[in-house]
Amino acid sequence: MRQVSGGADTFMIITRAVASFIKLYLLLLFVRVLLSWFPTFQWWEQQPFAALRQVTDPYLKLFSGLVPPLLGSIDLTPLFGFFILQFLAGALDVADDESRYW
Repeated sequence: MRQVSGGADTFMIITRAVASFIKLYLLLLFVRVLLSWFPTFQWWEQQPFAALRQVTDPYLKLFSGLVPPLLGSIDLTPLFGFFILQFLAGALDVADDESRYW
C-alpha cells in the first residue's frame, strides 16, 4: 500500500511540474505576442528578446497560416496556441484537484 502511495505522489509531482512549465510558457508566449504589436521595437536582436523569440517562435510557427490575417495585419493564430496550452494546463489542474479527494 505504501508503494502505491509513493507512485501517486511521484505522479502528482511530475504533473505539477509540467503544469507549472506550461503556465510559465504561456506567460512567455503572452509577452512575445504583446511585443509583436510594436513593429518598430528595435531590440529584437538583443538579449533577452532574442532568447524569447527562439523559445516561442517554433511553437507559434506550428499554427501559422491556419487563419488568414484579420484586416490584413492582425494574426489570430497565436490564439490556437494559447487555447491548446490553456486546455492542457486545465487538464493537469483537474488531475491535481481530484487527487485531493482520494
